[in-house]
Parts: sequence; C-alpha cells; structure tokens
Amino acid sequence: MTNIILFGDSILAGYRSGHETALITNACNKTGLGHFVNASLPGATTLEALDLWQKRVTSQADCVIVAFGTNDCSAIYGIPPEAYTHNLTSLVQQIGCQRVRLIGPSAVDPKRAPDHTWERTHRFNEIAKKVAYDNKLPFLDLIAKMPIAKLDLLLQNDGIHYTDVGNALLVKNLSDLVQQNRPA
Repeated sequence: MTNIILFGDSILAGYRSGHETALITNACNKTGLGHFVNASLPGATTLEALDLWQKRVTSQADCVIVAFGTNDCSAIYGIPPEAYTHNLTSLVQQIGCQRVRLIGPSAVDPKRAPDHTWERTHRFNEIAKKVAYDNKLPFLDLIAKMPIAKLDLLLQNDGIHYTDVGNALLVKNLSDLVQQNRPA
C-alpha cells in the first residue's frame, strides 16, 4: 500500500472551529489511493515547515503532499516572497523531489481576510508553480480550482478555511494530484 503524508498548513489539517480535524485525512483514506497520514501544521509558514519536516515526515512515505503558502502570503504574519521561494525550494529538495507533490497557496476571500490580497496570493502561487516546474513536481493550483464566484460556498466565515463543499473539492483535487506522474 502506498504511504502518503499530507504536510501543509491548516488547509490540509481540515481546520474547523479553531482546531485541526481529521476531515481531510479520513476523506483521502476513503479514496483507496493509499494510506494517508496528516502531518500538517496549522498556522505554519514554510519557515516552520523547514524546521519541523524531519520530525513530521517519515522516510517510509512514498508520496508527500506539500502545501504551504496560505500563511506565507499573509501581509501581516507572512514572509517576503524571496524567503518563500528559498524555503519552498529547500523544503521540496530536502524531502526529495521524487516523492513530493506540490500545492500552491489557497484562494482566500480578501473581504473577510483583509491581510490576504489577491495580488500577493497570486504572486506566491506563481512562485510555487515555478518551484514545481524547476523541480519537475506535479503541481496543484488551488486558486485555479476555486471559482471566485463560489468562494462564499467554499470558504468558512473567516474567508480562509474550507467548508464541507470546499473540503470535498480539495479531496477530489488531492486524489488527482496523487495520481499524477512527474513531468518530463
């Protein structure tokens, strides 16, 4: 059986009512694609991920889904784009490019989460795309998968974390990502 680690921020942690849940992990395990273990870090940026990946990602993982960026691109709590580029590149290379599937930052609603602007979120997403391309990683562009007109349906009241509908969309796209081959 394929061992798959979910290693990201609160989006992959299934964040609800102020804490992480097993919603994403349980739904992923029902796909039959492998055994999913969630090692996500709510509130974390790529800086924390670099510090903690060796404790959270086991060497037995066949596939590691890396999803950091939503906190990184916060105008208040985030980090500069150059630091995100460096941290994300270092993280995927240290984990091992042959095992990593990369996800860009999530779409957020800047009306409800004013520290996240569209411009900054898109800039960080482009950085994640380039890191994926440069390292020949399968990539999931969450922003492209989340129609702006449906953000009220996909996101909780905080404008960042996912509703049940958003989580279902995320799990469907995670399933597709796990099945992708590495680009040539």
